[in-house]
Amino acid sequence: MGFPFLFSICTAAMIAIVFVDIEKGRQDSRAFTEKRKVDRVVAETGLSADAVVNGKTVDDGAVGTEQTRSTGSA
Repeated sequence: MGFPFLFSICTAAMIAIVFVDIEKGRQDSRAFTEKRKVDRVVAETGLSADAVVNGKTVDDGAVGTEQTRSTGSA
């Protein structure tokens, strides 16, 4: 009784895989990963997303000095 059940599950999986667009999935995963990376860098540095995408750094003066100081001496 197990073989027909296993065969039907494998057949259903094969049919589902045939209809999945693998290249679109890869493109979507790359775009998702890139957006997560940009969001992480924006959160860590305080730069805008456009500045991060354009390759600006904190050393380039893209952020004001009040945001780049790590110690606040009063």
